[in-house]
Amino acid sequence: MIRSDLRLELKSMLDESVETNDYWSQAQLNRYLNMGLAFVQSRILMIDPMAFIYRDSTPLTAGEDLVALPVGCITLLRANAPHRLRVMQESVVARENEMGATARLPTRYGRLGRYIRIGPKPTETIEGQLQLTYVPTLTMAADNDTPGIHDNLEWLILLRASIIAISGTAEKEKLAQNRNQLREGLDEISTYYRPQADSATYMRPDYDIIDGDDPRGFDAFALPNDSIRG
Repeated sequence: MIRSDLRLELKSMLDESVETNDYWSQAQLNRYLNMGLAFVQSRILMIDPMAFIYRDSTPLTAGEDLVALPVGCITLLRANAPHRLRVMQESVVARENEMGATARLPTRYGRLGRYIRIGPKPTETIEGQLQLTYVPTLTMAADNDTPGIHDNLEWLILLRASIIAISGTAEKEKLAQNRNQLREGLDEISTYYRPQADSATYMRPDYDIIDGDDPRGFDAFALPNDSIRG
Protein backbone atom coordinates (compact mmCIF):
# COMPACT_ATOMS: atom_id res chain seq x y z
CA MET A 1 0.00 0.00 0.00
CA ILE A 2 1.02 3.60 -0.46
CA ARG A 3 1.35 5.87 2.57
CA SER A 4 -2.05 7.51 2.13
CA ASP A 5 -3.75 4.11 2.16
CA LEU A 6 -1.74 3.00 5.18
CA ARG A 7 -2.77 6.18 6.97
CA LEU A 8 -6.43 5.44 6.32
CA GLU A 9 -5.95 1.91 7.67
CA LEU A 10 -4.22 3.31 10.74
CA LYS A 11 -7.04 5.76 11.37
CA SER A 12 -9.50 2.89 11.18
CA MET A 13 -7.47 0.91 13.71
CA LEU A 14 -7.47 3.94 16.00
CA ASP A 15 -11.25 4.45 15.58
CA GLU A 16 -10.50 7.83 14.05
CA SER A 17 -12.76 9.31 11.39
CA VAL A 18 -11.25 8.84 7.94
CA GLU A 19 -12.48 12.31 6.93
CA THR A 20 -11.20 14.31 9.91
CA ASN A 21 -8.23 14.43 12.25
CA ASP A 22 -9.97 14.59 15.61
CA TYR A 23 -7.11 13.45 17.84
CA TRP A 24 -4.01 12.84 15.75
CA SER A 25 -2.92 15.16 12.95
CA GLN A 26 -2.02 13.83 9.52
CA ALA A 27 1.62 14.73 10.17
CA GLN A 28 1.57 12.73 13.42
CA LEU A 29 0.09 9.67 11.72
CA ASN A 30 2.68 9.89 8.94
CA ARG A 31 5.43 10.06 11.56
CA TYR A 32 4.02 7.05 13.42
CA LEU A 33 3.90 5.07 10.17
CA ASN A 34 7.57 5.77 9.49
CA MET A 35 8.45 4.86 13.05
CA GLY A 36 6.53 1.62 12.55
CA LEU A 37 8.39 1.00 9.29
CA ALA A 38 11.75 1.59 11.00
CA PHE A 39 10.81 -0.95 13.67
CA VAL A 40 9.77 -3.61 11.16
CA GLN A 41 12.84 -3.00 8.99
CA SER A 42 15.10 -3.50 12.02
CA ARG A 43 13.46 -6.85 12.72
CA ILE A 44 13.78 -7.91 9.08
CA LEU A 45 17.49 -7.01 9.07
CA MET A 46 18.02 -9.27 12.07
CA ILE A 47 16.88 -12.18 9.90
CA ASP A 48 18.12 -11.12 6.47
CA PRO A 49 20.89 -8.48 6.68
CA MET A 50 20.89 -8.07 2.89
CA ALA A 51 17.13 -7.60 2.49
CA PHE A 52 17.52 -3.92 1.59
CA ILE A 53 20.54 -2.78 -0.39
CA TYR A 54 20.80 0.44 -2.37
CA ARG A 55 23.50 1.67 -4.68
CA ASP A 56 23.95 5.41 -5.31
CA SER A 57 26.40 7.32 -7.47
CA THR A 58 28.07 10.56 -6.47
CA PRO A 59 30.65 12.70 -8.27
CA LEU A 60 34.34 12.81 -7.56
CA THR A 61 35.39 16.43 -7.10
CA ALA A 62 38.95 17.51 -7.84
CA GLY A 63 40.83 18.30 -4.65
CA GLU A 64 38.01 17.14 -2.34
CA ASP A 65 38.49 14.06 -0.20
CA LEU A 66 35.37 14.14 2.01
CA VAL A 67 32.22 12.57 0.55
CA ALA A 68 28.88 12.65 2.37
CA LEU A 69 27.16 9.32 2.86
CA PRO A 70 23.64 8.96 1.46
CA VAL A 71 20.91 10.27 3.76
CA GLY A 72 19.62 7.42 5.90
CA CYS A 73 22.64 5.17 5.33
CA ILE A 74 22.69 2.55 8.09
CA THR A 75 25.75 0.60 6.98
CA LEU A 76 28.18 1.32 4.16
CA LEU A 77 29.05 -1.93 2.44
CA ARG A 78 31.21 -0.99 -0.52
CA ALA A 79 32.72 1.99 -2.30
CA ASN A 80 33.73 1.64 -5.96
CA ALA A 81 35.39 4.15 -8.28
CA PRO A 82 34.88 2.10 -10.46
CA HIS A 83 37.08 -0.59 -8.84
CA ARG A 84 36.39 -1.44 -5.24
CA LEU A 85 38.15 0.86 -2.79
CA ARG A 86 40.10 -0.62 0.11
CA VAL A 87 38.86 0.43 3.54
CA MET A 88 41.48 1.82 5.94
CA GLN A 89 41.61 3.85 9.13
CA GLU A 90 40.40 7.35 8.29
CA SER A 91 43.41 8.88 10.05
CA VAL A 92 45.75 6.97 7.72
CA VAL A 93 43.93 8.21 4.61
CA ALA A 94 43.89 11.77 5.98
CA ARG A 95 47.62 11.70 6.73
CA GLU A 96 48.46 10.46 3.24
CA ASN A 97 46.30 13.17 1.69
CA GLU A 98 47.87 15.86 3.87
CA MET A 99 51.28 14.72 2.60
CA GLY A 100 50.14 15.47 -0.94
CA ALA A 101 48.89 12.14 -2.25
CA THR A 102 46.81 12.67 -5.41
CA ALA A 103 45.55 10.52 -8.27
CA ARG A 104 42.93 10.57 -10.98
CA LEU A 105 40.91 7.96 -9.06
CA PRO A 106 40.96 7.08 -5.35
CA THR A 107 41.92 3.61 -4.22
CA ARG A 108 40.95 3.66 -0.51
CA TYR A 109 38.61 5.24 1.97
CA GLY A 110 38.07 5.63 5.71
CA ARG A 111 34.83 6.23 7.59
CA LEU A 112 34.41 9.58 9.36
CA GLY A 113 30.99 9.93 10.95
CA ARG A 114 28.46 10.67 8.21
CA TYR A 115 31.29 11.00 5.66
CA ILE A 116 33.99 8.91 4.07
CA ARG A 117 37.44 10.26 3.34
CA ILE A 118 38.79 9.02 0.03
CA GLY A 119 42.40 8.85 -0.95
CA PRO A 120 44.45 9.79 -2.77
CA LYS A 121 42.67 13.10 -3.43
CA PRO A 122 41.16 13.02 -6.93
CA THR A 123 42.72 15.33 -9.51
CA GLU A 124 39.65 15.45 -11.76
CA THR A 125 35.94 16.13 -11.31
CA ILE A 126 34.00 13.17 -12.70
CA GLU A 127 30.22 12.93 -12.43
CA GLY A 128 28.82 9.71 -10.97
CA GLN A 129 32.23 8.08 -10.67
CA LEU A 130 31.95 7.01 -7.02
CA GLN A 131 29.39 4.27 -6.31
CA LEU A 132 28.31 3.59 -2.75
CA THR A 133 26.57 0.34 -1.82
CA TYR A 134 24.78 0.53 1.51
CA VAL A 135 21.88 -0.52 3.72
CA PRO A 136 19.32 2.33 3.69
CA THR A 137 16.75 3.51 6.19
CA LEU A 138 13.38 2.82 4.60
CA THR A 139 11.00 5.77 4.80
CA MET A 140 7.84 7.13 3.23
CA ALA A 141 8.24 10.83 2.49
CA ALA A 142 5.20 11.30 0.24
CA ASP A 143 1.67 9.93 0.15
CA ASN A 144 2.35 7.85 -2.97
CA ASP A 145 5.46 6.21 -1.42
CA THR A 146 5.34 2.53 -0.48
CA PRO A 147 7.12 1.04 2.56
CA GLY A 148 9.48 -1.11 0.51
CA ILE A 149 8.86 -4.30 2.49
CA HIS A 150 6.87 -7.38 1.51
CA ASP A 151 3.18 -6.52 1.13
CA ASN A 152 2.11 -9.28 3.50
CA LEU A 153 4.03 -7.67 6.35
CA GLU A 154 2.64 -4.15 6.05
CA TRP A 155 0.11 -4.87 8.80
CA LEU A 156 3.04 -5.06 11.22
CA ILE A 157 3.82 -1.42 10.41
CA LEU A 158 0.23 -0.53 11.22
CA LEU A 159 0.31 -2.41 14.51
CA ARG A 160 3.54 -0.75 15.60
CA ALA A 161 2.24 2.69 14.54
CA SER A 162 -0.99 2.14 16.46
CA ILE A 163 0.94 1.14 19.58
CA ILE A 164 2.95 4.36 19.38
CA ALA A 165 -0.22 6.41 18.87
CA ILE A 166 -2.25 4.99 21.75
CA SER A 167 0.62 4.58 24.22
CA GLY A 168 -0.16 8.05 25.57
CA THR A 169 -3.87 7.42 25.94
CA ALA A 170 -6.00 5.57 28.46
CA GLU A 171 -6.70 2.66 26.09
CA LYS A 172 -4.62 0.18 28.03
CA GLU A 173 -6.62 -2.85 26.91
CA LYS A 174 -6.23 -2.05 23.20
CA LEU A 175 -2.56 -1.28 23.76
CA ALA A 176 -1.96 -4.69 25.34
CA GLN A 177 -3.93 -6.41 22.57
CA ASN A 178 -1.93 -4.72 19.80
CA ARG A 179 1.35 -5.51 21.53
CA ASN A 180 0.44 -9.18 21.71
CA GLN A 181 -0.59 -9.23 18.05
CA LEU A 182 2.66 -7.56 17.05
CA ARG A 183 4.72 -9.98 19.10
CA GLU A 184 3.03 -12.93 17.39
CA GLY A 185 3.19 -11.29 13.96
CA LEU A 186 6.95 -10.81 14.07
CA ASP A 187 7.30 -14.58 13.74
CA GLU A 188 5.93 -14.28 10.19
CA ILE A 189 8.93 -12.27 9.00
CA SER A 190 10.99 -15.43 8.48
CA THR A 191 8.35 -16.65 6.01
CA TYR A 192 9.16 -13.79 3.64
CA TYR A 193 12.78 -12.95 4.48
CA ARG A 194 15.65 -15.33 5.00
CA PRO A 195 19.34 -15.41 4.04
CA GLN A 196 19.75 -16.75 0.52
CA ALA A 197 21.53 -20.08 0.18
CA ASP A 198 24.08 -18.59 -2.22
CA SER A 199 24.71 -15.45 -0.15
CA ALA A 200 26.77 -14.65 2.92
CA THR A 201 25.27 -16.00 6.12
CA TYR A 202 26.20 -12.78 7.88
CA MET A 203 27.06 -9.28 6.80
CA ARG A 204 29.70 -6.87 7.90
CA PRO A 205 31.04 -3.77 6.15
CA ASP A 206 34.20 -3.83 4.04
CA TYR A 207 36.54 -6.15 5.90
CA ASP A 208 39.96 -5.39 4.41
CA ILE A 209 40.85 -3.45 7.53
CA ILE A 210 40.44 -6.66 9.53
CA ASP A 211 42.27 -9.32 7.58
CA GLY A 212 42.72 -8.19 3.99
CA ASP A 213 40.06 -10.42 2.47
CA ASP A 214 37.61 -13.01 3.72
CA PRO A 215 35.83 -15.39 1.33
CA ARG A 216 33.24 -16.14 4.01
CA GLY A 217 32.23 -12.52 4.30
CA PHE A 218 30.52 -10.07 2.02
CA ASP A 219 32.37 -11.37 -1.06
CA ALA A 220 29.22 -13.38 -1.79
CA PHE A 221 27.62 -10.10 -2.87
CA ALA A 222 29.34 -9.58 -6.23
CA LEU A 223 29.49 -6.20 -7.95
CA PRO A 224 30.84 -5.09 -11.33
CA ASN A 225 34.50 -4.02 -11.20
CA ASP A 226 34.78 -5.63 -7.79
CA SER A 227 38.53 -6.14 -7.76
CA ILE A 228 40.54 -4.19 -5.19
CA ARG A 229 43.14 -1.70 -6.27
CA GLY A 230 45.81 0.01 -4.23
